[in-house]
Amino acid sequence: MKSVFIQILLVVVFFMLVNVVLHFGQEVWHSGTDAKIEAIEMELSALEKKINYYEQKNKGQGLSSNEYTAYESLIDTYNIHVEEINELYQKTGTRYYIRGGSRGARSR
Repeated sequence: MKSVFIQILLVVVFFMLVNVVLHFGQEVWHSGTDAKIEAIEMELSALEKKINYYEQKNKGQGLSSNEYTAYESLIDTYNIHVEEINELYQKTGTRYYIRGGSRGARSR
């Protein structure tokens, strides 16, 4: 009975260790992508502030043609960054782990 318990415990510990190694290995693997995501998020934040400035100005006194062109350019840049960050989120959002378990006895 004691050896069965030890065998089960060893299997559980094995799966835990493998999953810890997988988790941290994936974190290291995706660390460069995570840094890109942070940089893009900061850029998006700065773009949002500029876009909000133009939107507020447009509500008050309107935008000149040069300002409207700059506003459109900011929107285009913002959308490009959103597409890029969505791709990076999708790439880094996948994490793998090993799950132990048996199918158990089949009932008839």
